[in-house]
Amino acid sequence: MKKDSNSYSYELLTRGVKAARVLTVSSLILSLLKLGVGLISNSAVLLSDALHSGSDLLTALTSAIGLKIAGRKPDKGFPYGYYKAENLSSLFIVLLIIYSAYRLTLEGISRIRVFTATKMPIIAVAAALVSLVVSYFVSRHTLKVGSQIKSQSLAANGKERLLDVLSSLLVLIAIVLSYYGVRYVEGAATIIISLLILKVGIETVYNAVLALMDFSPKINSEISDFLDKLGEEIGYGLSFKNLKIRQAGPFIIGEAVARIPEAMNVKKAYELINRVEKLVAEKFNTISFRIFTEPEERRIIKAAIPLMDSKIAEHFARAQDFLMVDADLKDKKIILKKIVKNENKDKKVRAGLSACHFIIDYGVNTLITKEIGEISLNTLSENLVTVLKAESYNPEKVVDDLLNEKLKAITRATRKKE
Repeated sequence: MKKDSNSYSYELLTRGVKAARVLTVSSLILSLLKLGVGLISNSAVLLSDALHSGSDLLTALTSAIGLKIAGRKPDKGFPYGYYKAENLSSLFIVLLIIYSAYRLTLEGISRIRVFTATKMPIIAVAAALVSLVVSYFVSRHTLKVGSQIKSQSLAANGKERLLDVLSSLLVLIAIVLSYYGVRYVEGAATIIISLLILKVGIETVYNAVLALMDFSPKINSEISDFLDKLGEEIGYGLSFKNLKIRQAGPFIIGEAVARIPEAMNVKKAYELINRVEKLVAEKFNTISFRIFTEPEERRIIKAAIPLMDSKIAEHFARAQDFLMVDADLKDKKIILKKIVKNENKDKKVRAGLSACHFIIDYGVNTLITKEIGEISLNTLSENLVTVLKAESYNPEKVVDDLLNEKLKAITRATRKKE
């Protein structure tokens, strides 16, 4: 089942909003905890981390609002939906993250110059430990949901919250060392935290800008490799080109062109395309992924022509020999001619089926014959061998008609018996 229904996208966005709410509540609690304990204990690094958590609160709120807007149903003004709102919110989140890193850097520099003793270290250490544990579990949950629904804003928040784990550990170490009179440690820890935050901000703004410009090189490469792999696994000479991908919030919209062998019937092609679209939807977060078909014209024809006494045989299965011809239709020339003995002509039953397997194994992609039965025609069709009607008994004339593309395809059995 293809994931192109609105209900599916709304379900994912609802999960994203819930995860953003968890972020918001945890950020509010942690920022208030660090602020209160930082003021009581006179811990500069804890107060800096409270500022950090305050920025987390703003980013979590922004993420929740962006996902909420993205979940609105398409209307006349926005017929393709509001999915890009999530990309815009992630860009705004990045600006807040970068500003937070800037403020923390200034605070860290000032703390290197001025040493402040920490009071009540046990309470400060306990606050840092609580922050570390809460940040760890919230980051895991946020990253998991963000990965599942492909949300840039949640992914940014999840990575930033994962850094909170490291920053809480640095805060913990800084509080202990500061209590024992080690200078510069609070300022140095604050600057390290700010640089880590800045790194996440730069990476996220890069991805957000690319998404807003409908350029997703990583996703495009992943889907392209996946389609190439599918083409090899499915076989039939199936290949893909002109892949176009755009990211709308946490979702992917795209299209591609499948090159279908010329001999493949419509029903078979439809089944293969549906299968590919389903597999892409299962692996990637696509709400719309269409594959258009394009027949692949054969330039090199490897034809088998049944012969009887040096003339075109009435029925290919009982022919004495096969004239194997390799022809270049573009340059209108014969590359190779070879006579091959038909070892199945004397079989009492299933001579046609045996002859089919013989020429298929030989690598033939075209059979030129006067008559053909239903079983043989179906067998050749399933193996993408085109069957053409020979209008003359003269092999040279038939080859000339092949080069000039004058032969017509046989799409229905012309004999009742094989």
